[in-house]
Amino acid sequence: MTIEWEEFLDPYIQAVGELKIKLRGVRKQYRKQQRHSPIEFVTGRVKPIESIKEKMILRGIREEISSRRCRILQAYGSWSSSSMMWMKF
Repeated sequence: MTIEWEEFLDPYIQAVGELKIKLRGVRKQYRKQQRHSPIEFVTGRVKPIESIKEKMILRGIREEISSRRCRILQAYGSWSSSSMMWMKF
């Protein structure tokens, strides 16, 4: 069984987009109140599929095995926070 990458990454892409919108809104509220914003700028991304696959090869993770791991890690959220999502505040 191989990973359906587009389907697997969709929730992460949506989550990053929503976080960016939410944090930009918080920053805007601070500016509207003429207060110093603790958020200087917001950017985020989900790593490209090829980049994830390269990292899997480097770490010796087969795609068939990782699809089972992905389901488990997706439930706990650790894959997204450590490997697939990067945000800079």
